[in-house]
Amino acid sequence: MKSSADIKKRIKSVANTQQITKAMEVVSATKMRRAQELALKARPYAFAAFDLLANASAKVSEKEKLPALLTGNKSKKTLAVIIASDKGLAGSLNANVMRKAQVLLTELKSKGELDLATVGKKGREYFGYRGHKIVKEFVGHGDYVDITELHELHDFISSEFLKGTYGKVVFVYTNFLSTLRQEPVVRQVLPITRQNLIEMIGNLTPQTGKFSNIEDSKQKTEIEPYLYEPSRERVIQELVDRLFRMQLYHIQLESNASEHSARMVAMKTASDNAAEIVDDLTLIYNKGRQAKITQEIVEITSGSDAVV
Repeated sequence: MKSSADIKKRIKSVANTQQITKAMEVVSATKMRRAQELALKARPYAFAAFDLLANASAKVSEKEKLPALLTGNKSKKTLAVIIASDKGLAGSLNANVMRKAQVLLTELKSKGELDLATVGKKGREYFGYRGHKIVKEFVGHGDYVDITELHELHDFISSEFLKGTYGKVVFVYTNFLSTLRQEPVVRQVLPITRQNLIEMIGNLTPQTGKFSNIEDSKQKTEIEPYLYEPSRERVIQELVDRLFRMQLYHIQLESNASEHSARMVAMKTASDNAAEIVDDLTLIYNKGRQAKITQEIVEITSGSDAVV
């Protein structure tokens, strides 16, 4: 059995760790609320914008020319973009994304050529260590990503797609569902298709609130009439690139909200576990101290009886 001094040192060490995890929990909770707020605020705009593009592109005549981001190209090569965090201590968040991405990469490689790009240091480290070739990497998108921070990512993807390097671009990221629930998902972002827009609207829809009725949103996407000025083609040309930027922005917001939520839960669990360890060690220390005092009393009594 360890000495009382060793147990006291252990208690102090665990208590110090608990203070750190508690502080990280508070910081993550603050960041999580801010990130959630940004992600949720982006959803109504995304809903309306995707609905508009879906309606416009669904009724284009043969004479009207659609943007290349909608029509696609002849390339058979796929670009997979993996979004993870720059930092760790977020529970199983990054592990779940990597697991989902690994399954996707195995599937895509069996079908044709594939390139890999990463957003976040954890993704770069994971796939780089395993020997995957990373054609482009992005880091430092911040806790509360601004849409201007995504210019480099947007320019790289759109330019390579428009040049015909890639015929499809898919993202693997974590979708924020609630504080306790984040789900890794695979989403095709290019070429933008009607079906992808409908699926995106469904995933943007929260479980409660104004945009909670998924069936209504799908029905609206199919039948809502619009009048276009100066023309449907011009509106689509102007709209599609902005929607692509917004789509990237929303994906990053969802990932950030998920990261902070997962980290807050992980730090809370660590703090609770540390508190339990301190309680257990304190009990062991008190029992040992009590036993030692009892032993000393017995020795004193025995010595007194021997003198008598």
